[in-house]
Amino acid sequence: METRWVLLLIIVFSLAAAPAYAIAFRGGDQVRIDEDGMLLDNTYATGGDIRLLSAVMGDFMAAGGTVVVEGKVARDVAIAGGQIRLENDIGQDARVVGGTVSAEDDIWGDLVAVGGKIYVDDEVEVAKDVSLVGGDITLLGTVRGDASLTGGRVTFDGIVMGDLDIESDDITFGDNAVVHGNITYTSRQALELTTGQARGRIFHITPEQGAAPGMGGLSIMAYLGFRLIGLFALLLVGILLLLLLPNAGEGVAAAVGGAFWRSLGTGLLFLILVPAIVVALLLTVIGIPLGLIVAACWLIVLYLSRVWVALWIGDRFWARSKRKPHLVLRFAVGLLFFCIVSLIPGIGQLVHIIAVLVGAGALCLFAAGFVAGARKKRML
Repeated sequence: METRWVLLLIIVFSLAAAPAYAIAFRGGDQVRIDEDGMLLDNTYATGGDIRLLSAVMGDFMAAGGTVVVEGKVARDVAIAGGQIRLENDIGQDARVVGGTVSAEDDIWGDLVAVGGKIYVDDEVEVAKDVSLVGGDITLLGTVRGDASLTGGRVTFDGIVMGDLDIESDDITFGDNAVVHGNITYTSRQALELTTGQARGRIFHITPEQGAAPGMGGLSIMAYLGFRLIGLFALLLVGILLLLLLPNAGEGVAAAVGGAFWRSLGTGLLFLILVPAIVVALLLTVIGIPLGLIVAACWLIVLYLSRVWVALWIGDRFWARSKRKPHLVLRFAVGLLFFCIVSLIPGIGQLVHIIAVLVGAGALCLFAAGFVAGARKKRML
């Protein structure tokens, strides 16, 4: 029996214990999903400009420059992109990462967003919890659960039925703001709130002098120490990997720049689908060893993803040079630049997430191309 049929039987048998959903893929520079009636499948899209006009009965996942959701989605939404607009109902959870994120209709689950600028309209109602991390956050809607807002600037003029947790040094409470639970805010500024705005207790946490943002009062020196340890560890691993596999490193880095949106979309699918496959494998007895191996490979790929992105960044510094330095030096320079950018509050977290997705996706695309080429040459 041929290898591909053996693998197919293993996957089918391993997934038998888990519910199965059909999958529909869309791709291209301009992706317009406008089918007659509803899409009954889980729908995945990658491209420069993506517009979902049809209703989707399953999940919707996308990665692109601009992603606009105009049709209703019955289940979960997961999107990574430059500009993201949620203009219709989301039946369950919405998880988005983007430069600009805008939510303009109801979300009947959790809302989790990371972005440079995040805006939640006053007509929006989130049925569960909200967690927003960004440079500029505006929350005007209603949250039925708890809300957590972390950003450089936070504007709140909505309603939170549960507890509200804010971390920012620039906080604005509007006249229509109401929190029925407790308010905990970490800021150097003291808020003057009325009893109408704060129905519960108020806890003000003042960061220690020299504390690093988002580190629970950890000093900047300790925070930078941890980051330096992580930097040198990744630098060592990356150098060893590039010395052992220089051609592969160059190939994956080329995929980062040459197929950025495809890499981003593939990385998003890799991030979400592989854990689902692992869970399905672990539900079977014979699939447990394979599930553990797949899980370990998944973690390794996510960790190494920054290596390829750093090498691509380093290549940009010598893009116009006729003679490029050794790839290890290019990688080291790119990694240093990447680490500096990732320290920027709000934007740094967004850059880090996108780098992991793009790097993992580029590795998957390179591996797929390598396998296809080897098969043509009858090496596999």
